[in-house]
Amino acid sequence: MLFHRSGIVLLFCAWCLFLCACTEQTLPQGTVARVNNQIITLSMLEARHDFDFIITSGDRVPTPEELQAEYAASLTTLVIQALVDQYLEKNKLSVTPAEVAAEEEKIRADYPPGEFERILVEDYVDIDVWREFLRQGLARRKLNEKVLRPAITVSAEEMEQYYKANIAKFSRAARVRILVANSADREKLENARKEYLTSKDIKALEGKDGIFVQTITPQPEHLPKELRESIQAFSSGDATAIFQANDSYPYKLYQFMVFEERIPAKDLTLLDVYPRVEQALVEQKLEDVFWEWLERELSRSKIEIAHALAETTTLAPEELKRRAERRA
Repeated sequence: MLFHRSGIVLLFCAWCLFLCACTEQTLPQGTVARVNNQIITLSMLEARHDFDFIITSGDRVPTPEELQAEYAASLTTLVIQALVDQYLEKNKLSVTPAEVAAEEEKIRADYPPGEFERILVEDYVDIDVWREFLRQGLARRKLNEKVLRPAITVSAEEMEQYYKANIAKFSRAARVRILVANSADREKLENARKEYLTSKDIKALEGKDGIFVQTITPQPEHLPKELRESIQAFSSGDATAIFQANDSYPYKLYQFMVFEERIPAKDLTLLDVYPRVEQALVEQKLEDVFWEWLERELSRSKIEIAHALAETTTLAPEELKRRAERRA
């Protein structure tokens, strides 16, 4: 997020770095760059490139030109990351091992047991490399939250101007509120439906053994045609018949739905969407504030790039912009 104002900025920044790169043969063997006193090794560059591009590109083989641009982008990311890390360390804001461990625990909690490790193995991602990239992401987040965001202010006038200029985004389409009861056991679901039709107590459906209940608020036009047509005549509390919601793999799932209410379309006021407007303006300004921060750090830093890389990536900015626009 912080590194990618756009593809243009990323590659233009790469051009800036490589244009002024020191190409003396003073870097240690296996080192592709040095940012002040911090080295970037070839293995770090390869890992960053693999993580950024190979995992997401599948079996597609990039052209030499694309590969050159990819490595330029990955090296630029590592150079800027080094600047972020050095800035945080200088200001006693470095990411701690405890913060990395806590974030990893959150991520793992979203996966079934063993699934997280399986995905890493399938994608050929070393766990220590993944943890380092996790730490880097946390460092960028900390720079954002502790350094860049406090420098941003949003005025009431700016909020109103943005709201008026984007008012079409702030209308809420008509929706319907529907409770969906699911179960793999049709008999249990039939009994639950009968009880509901007798009591009309939606809350009584919740917590029943083998029954999973959820509420959805779709736009009517997004519903299947048969369901959309049937609920047109429904009143609040009416229920559909039980139907099979999927095929037999890996198991059959049955459902019935309870129509709760129609939610009319509404043009939202600035007060309704205040957090969204503020967030949009903050994100716009955050890009500018980050770019200003980066320019300051670049101006006071010594960045050395290995001779071979500097030669192959010193391109005219017009060409870099053209490539960035094509990749965007």
